Amino acid sequence: MLKLKKILEDRGVKQSNLAKKLGVSTVSLSNWSTGKSNPSLVTVVRICQILDISIDELVQINKSN
Repeated sequence: MLKLKKILEDRGVKQSNLAKKLGVSTVSLSNWSTGKSNPSLVTVVRICQILDISIDELVQINKSN
């Protein structure tokens, strides 16, 4: 699951601004932020480049024992 919502909030970045930079709809970005859907790997890389973060910072992997 992406930690996109928290990262955007922490950085004061609006979803609409990021969506515009990515060339996607605000609905798509909202769905990614809430975990309803996930972006492609290419888009994940672009998000990381735009926000100047690592993929590890963006992606949260739930580990089960």
